[in-house]
Amino acid sequence: MRRRRLAAMVVAASIAVAGCGTGSDDADTRSAGDDLAPRVTLGAPIDTGPATITVVAPTTAPPSTAIPTTTSPANAAATTTTTAASTTTAATTTTTTTTTTTTTTITTTTTTTTVPEPLVVTTPTSAAVSTSCRSVGLVGDSTAVGLDGANGVLTAAESVVSTLGAIGVETVRLDVSGGRSVVETLPDQTNGPAAMTSMVAAGFDGCWVILLGTNDAANIAAGSNAGVADRVQRVLDAAAGLPVLWVTASTVRGDGFWARPNTIAWNNELIGLLSGRPAVAVADWDALASQNPWFVTDGIHPNTAGLRARATFIADALRANYPA
Repeated sequence: MRRRRLAAMVVAASIAVAGCGTGSDDADTRSAGDDLAPRVTLGAPIDTGPATITVVAPTTAPPSTAIPTTTSPANAAATTTTTAASTTTAATTTTTTTTTTTTTTITTTTTTTTVPEPLVVTTPTSAAVSTSCRSVGLVGDSTAVGLDGANGVLTAAESVVSTLGAIGVETVRLDVSGGRSVVETLPDQTNGPAAMTSMVAAGFDGCWVILLGTNDAANIAAGSNAGVADRVQRVLDAAAGLPVLWVTASTVRGDGFWARPNTIAWNNELIGLLSGRPAVAVADWDALASQNPWFVTDGIHPNTAGLRARATFIADALRANYPA
């Protein structure tokens, strides 16, 4: 198939790097009166060594994701004393002593918490060779930095601009920003819905590819009162009725706000909320990425192989869900 020439426009590509090498926390600069609490941010992805991570601790400690130890019920304790009788004969007097038996039963309730397992969404297939989407607006966080090949990690041929062009996409608009989430913002940064609204105002009329959720899962785990349903609805409202392909988040980190159980919980609720909605599809990147060595040492950002695979995955998912 003849490849169309692409007009790729990078709308924004800002990366937030804070506290490099110091281990110190940066203060959240959200405006006073913001009811969305604790802000956690991600730094720029790197291909060797951990990405910089800045965490603003919540005012209250986040709930532990560890599985509680199961307590076995105690055996019922029963105390039985044999009735004793003592008879003394002296002259004509008889004395009898009786002891009362008391039984006590103790009941213990056992509670077990199970870490959620990821739901599985249909994997993109190669049945469709092209997509009906002629224009794509890609909105993402720092896990999407480098997908366009602009930083040299991927070649032009490996970039998402090229993989989308190969399936019929003519224009790709990217708005990628480190630390981005659906609700919270860093200084001089727009969140996901605001970036989408700006694209629509500028005349965008195509299909959305949403690469958000990594920081949202972490913010929710840190104590934000904006839940998954609220965040998902904000994105759908900003989509302005245009087709949406939401790519699940993926982390393999074992601890902290970005720990895998928090990401899995986000993905599971996201899939449930979007299931059956018209012109909205979910592509389960996590089901594939979490099974491969595609992460840098922080367990959050993709390495070169991960970026390359993700660029191909996005194109496959788009043509599978929105075929020509």
